[in-house]
Amino acid sequence: MKKIICLLLVFLICFVCAGCGAGKLPAPLDGNTEPTTEIASPPADGISVDYARKFARIRMTLPEDWQYEIFPDDWDKSDSDHFGIRFRPTGKSSYAALDFYVGSFGVCGTGLSQKIITTDAGYTAYIGMYDGESAWDFVWFRDAPGCYVATNNGLTGADADRAIEILNTAVLGQEGSISEADALRIGLENCTVTGYSYETADFNYTDGSWEVRFGDPDSDTPLQTVVIGANYNH
Repeated sequence: MKKIICLLLVFLICFVCAGCGAGKLPAPLDGNTEPTTEIASPPADGISVDYARKFARIRMTLPEDWQYEIFPDDWDKSDSDHFGIRFRPTGKSSYAALDFYVGSFGVCGTGLSQKIITTDAGYTAYIGMYDGESAWDFVWFRDAPGCYVATNNGLTGADADRAIEILNTAVLGQEGSISEADALRIGLENCTVTGYSYETADFNYTDGSWEVRFGDPDSDTPLQTVVIGANYNH
């Protein structure tokens, strides 16, 4: 995966908010949309993987002939900004990784093309490829509670396709956590300022809260930040 961070992927709906009050939230948005790309699912009798750190959680199913590892295994002592699961065909060195990113995920936009799928769990996922290559480079999951991204580290051909099928089974975040789409919606409903030109939403995996910020690129501080607690009734 290209490591140069030259272009941050922009949220389709983003926003910034701080401390607008709490109240009874409306029903969550319906996340069921038709996929633009059809993908197959691994067999139901595969290997179930479940890894969690506080409010960040990754669950997925691997085929019997694949293996996985938690990485990094000592994340609390590392300086990494992400943690998650590496998975690969048994006996091979190339792998894919599905990680939770504490901050933002950035990629180079030069030569980038994307296609969109809707996964079994209802997430909109952007599959990024570079320079016309057939193997995917990253998969960025939208509508999840936090920033979850899969990266391809050398898988090609059928192995790369199989990794996409595995990612299709992923369920992200703790049960009941507020999705990005709902956090943005709630923030907008509780925002009291006008004149903002962008909105962003950041998830805190340690307590399950969202900070939705409304801002202006000419200002160093957001115009308003709405904090949505993990127990907010939505």
